[in-house]
Amino acid sequence: MSKTVAVIDGNSLMHRAYHAVPPTMNAPDGTPTNACFGFVAMLLKFVEMAHPDAIVCAFDAGRPKWRMEAIEQYKAQRPPMDDALKVQFPLMEGLLEAMSIPVVRVAGWEGDDILGTVSARDEALGYRTLLVSGDKDVYQLVSELTHVVTTKKGITDVAIYGPDEVFERYGVTPAQFPDFLGLKGDASDNIPGVPGVGDKTAAKLLSAYGNLEGIYEHTGELKGKQKEKIETNRDQAFASRKVATISRDVDFELDLEDAAFPSFDAARVTAAFKNVRFNAHLTHVLNLVGEKAPAERAALSWEPVLHGADAHAAVKGAIAEGERVGIAFVEPEQASLFDTGAFAAFSTSKGVASFEGDEALSVLAQVVAQGRFAALDAKEMLHRVYPADTTQEARITDEELFAAEIFDVGLAGYVMNSSVSDYTLESLADEYLGGALPEVKTDEERACVLAAAARALSRTGEQITAAACRLSGAGLLTAGDVPLPGPDELPVYRTEDILRRSADDGAFRALLGECQRVLGHTLSSADLNTLFGIYDRLGMTAETILLLIHHCADKLRRRYGEGRLPTMRAIEKEAFYWANREILTAPQAEEYLAALARRDEEMEKVRHALSLTGRDLTPTERKYIESWLSMGYGAEALAIAYDRTVVGTGKLAWAYMDKIVKSWYEKKLFTAEQIEKGDSRASSRAKPAAESAPRRTGGDDLARLEGILKNIGG
Repeated sequence: MSKTVAVIDGNSLMHRAYHAVPPTMNAPDGTPTNACFGFVAMLLKFVEMAHPDAIVCAFDAGRPKWRMEAIEQYKAQRPPMDDALKVQFPLMEGLLEAMSIPVVRVAGWEGDDILGTVSARDEALGYRTLLVSGDKDVYQLVSELTHVVTTKKGITDVAIYGPDEVFERYGVTPAQFPDFLGLKGDASDNIPGVPGVGDKTAAKLLSAYGNLEGIYEHTGELKGKQKEKIETNRDQAFASRKVATISRDVDFELDLEDAAFPSFDAARVTAAFKNVRFNAHLTHVLNLVGEKAPAERAALSWEPVLHGADAHAAVKGAIAEGERVGIAFVEPEQASLFDTGAFAAFSTSKGVASFEGDEALSVLAQVVAQGRFAALDAKEMLHRVYPADTTQEARITDEELFAAEIFDVGLAGYVMNSSVSDYTLESLADEYLGGALPEVKTDEERACVLAAAARALSRTGEQITAAACRLSGAGLLTAGDVPLPGPDELPVYRTEDILRRSADDGAFRALLGECQRVLGHTLSSADLNTLFGIYDRLGMTAETILLLIHHCADKLRRRYGEGRLPTMRAIEKEAFYWANREILTAPQAEEYLAALARRDEEMEKVRHALSLTGRDLTPTERKYIESWLSMGYGAEALAIAYDRTVVGTGKLAWAYMDKIVKSWYEKKLFTAEQIEKGDSRASSRAKPAAESAPRRTGGDDLARLEGILKNIGG
């Protein structure tokens, strides 16, 4: 009978999965599960692709004594296995056993030897074998009946190697692969081979002489250092081949004729996968036997649904209290003449506020500008109030956009686990909220449920972060144990604690009063928390913070005119920027602001030199100019680069101009005078203004420039 047997190199795949999946997953008892999760993802991808009739998994159980005797340093360079990976092997074996996949582990033998033995038995039975491994050693087992499935990238991108593919990649046949490794060695296993012989040389020698024996019978045909190295390292070459050769006759019990997949008990698999919270994988595994995972609902509250004044009050209150608002928009499934637009829901602690159409967009703009929010796709949400198409009206300012405090649920899901195929609120709720989202009947209800899910998922992330902070503060957790919050996250203070601690702090009370005067309103509890956090955590003096606040207000005033004031979130971001630059005292702040003023003055000169007056610089333009200023180039020098650019391209091409400036930087040409002397192609635009003669660039360049100008005029 025709049969396909898959043999999995368990150690290889566990290591690959461990390093491919972020270490953010744990079983309820705290055991890490990222390697197991990646292993199962790889297994399911393989089953979907190959549809094997049976699956066997092999694990290492020591190193054969004869390999250690042949090469003492065999695999000796490998560091000890990480404890976080080691504890996952028993867990993975339990999952495999639940899926009725035989696990083979033979004392004193490596997994490769089990792969070799199973493939030999399969070939004797006429079965087709697929060896699933990331180790190149197993290419020696490839035949017409035995192929290797290897991971190319991550854990789900795979390639299949038959005899032709092995030869195409390495230039040798599978049968020659032990000789190939004997010559070139294998650094991953500490197999030395012959020093100085690499892949190409080894393949060339084997193509000419067949195997090691043939090579050493014809060493007289070799020349120079190659001959010397081959002859000197004869014993090492044969020892390396011996160690690299996979055994195919290991003694263990395995009934390949009765082995079958899938043949597991659905209830047993469900219990095993639920035990490690592999809900998403469980669905796919049960599908293999036509079963469905038990329907469990996520513990999710999405009521009451609020409308009108109550809805506005809930959103406003959430912003004031610093809550993270969950947001979702649902477009009507059936358009009609009476549609008012998408249904939008804003999940808060008081309930889910529901809006439609333009009113929904106004509320969204309010939340983005003043509050904190979570959504499945934050970029898509921002584009609703700040369109990518610049011809459409934006409902928030650039400053408000850059200061927005966002939790992107989809991105967080990817960071937690990059191995699944999709990141929807439904799939994330199933994985992290313990079940499916509630069933609903209307588009409005769906928006409410999705908004509540976004909020719940973001709070899950915040709870993890808060717990890590508390443990770290108690000295029970180091920075290396888990990813800690970023430097721009302030602690949460209770309002009563702030008032109590500032009662005897005249400096902070004065700062609070002046801050409210500058911003023109009484600070909300969330804004008060931010201001006190800057003062308490960052170590800035009250005078420094006041200078910072005035700086933020001045930036907006210069850009938008009077009446535009910064948000506390924008002030917080600037505060962390100052703190990272160690601007903590008033003298340091004054020095920094003076340097900024000089930079702005120089920027204005450059704008005039590049004919960029009368409009705001784009972010790209500002980036280029700031880069050149930081390199030490002033307006006069950049004017020369501008001339060269217009002559060369017919326009102000920023990348072209950047190449010119960088070429000067490499030549250490900084001033206009240095550039005129050191770069023959430079324009004379930067000569003193007292010269009445018109600027010229040389005969050919001038003619080209005149032609460009004529074409523009015509």
